[in-house]
Amino acid sequence: MRLKLGKMSLAIITCSPLACCQFAPHWRDPKANMRTADRLLQQYSPGDMDVLVLPEMAFTGYCFTSAVDIHPFAEDAETGETVKWATRQAKRLNAFVMVGYPQIVSSDNGPLYYNSACLVDRQGNLVTTYQKRFLYQVDEAWAQEGPAFKSMYIEGLGQVGLGICMDLNPYQFKAEFHEFEFAKYHLEHKTELLLCCMSWVASKHDPEDQVMSTIEYWAIRLSPLIGHKLDGKVVLVASNRHGTEEGVTYAGASCVMSLNPPRPVLHDYLEQNETNVLIAEADVGRSDH
Repeated sequence: MRLKLGKMSLAIITCSPLACCQFAPHWRDPKANMRTADRLLQQYSPGDMDVLVLPEMAFTGYCFTSAVDIHPFAEDAETGETVKWATRQAKRLNAFVMVGYPQIVSSDNGPLYYNSACLVDRQGNLVTTYQKRFLYQVDEAWAQEGPAFKSMYIEGLGQVGLGICMDLNPYQFKAEFHEFEFAKYHLEHKTELLLCCMSWVASKHDPEDQVMSTIEYWAIRLSPLIGHKLDGKVVLVASNRHGTEEGVTYAGASCVMSLNPPRPVLHDYLEQNETNVLIAEADVGRSDH
């Protein structure tokens, strides 16, 4: 099943610069990865982007085998190094910043771990922490399922939905493909801007067309949002990583895409092995509440 993508629209009325930061994280080296992200972003100034999204578990790498294995890298949602980094960059860039990290939460039965993402506003305030709802097999070794998908109204952005990688897939790859759990949730909640942190694995089936096959698959998984009856458009900002970690190769293909009827409009994307910041302008709904 393939879904044709339209080229970038030239008739954009209300535009927001939306950014992805794509790189290949050094496994288990958060400080080095933060330096990489800082270097990639240092050329940008306030006004260059409204929203910046980084990959899933951007600063730790992705492959961990147990709660004991992840524990040295797990962070508190309010005081961890990742949210501190996001706060600094949000203030510096005057932009919303979303980045993925492993979260630790205290409980009566001991620590719980989540594959999470923080969203920080332009002033550096933590807006929310999203915990990945659908876990990939690697996550299941150490992480709890998040309680629910999330969509919330944010002043200046509109109705914003958050997602992390496997959320786009059928639950545990066991649910029917056409249940579209994630997309139908965001259709029901009238999401206008969908921000997704990714550690999306490269497909073994389309090695010659890795980037476009990945983006087309994301569009297919979000197809219930195409042609909905809401005013305005749904825009996807998906920030993936690249590189190889513990024998697993990642797909890159970070992109900004409008889910317009009759087919999505791909505004811009990054190649599979490209280390770069993508900034693309898209028409974001910004509904009034």
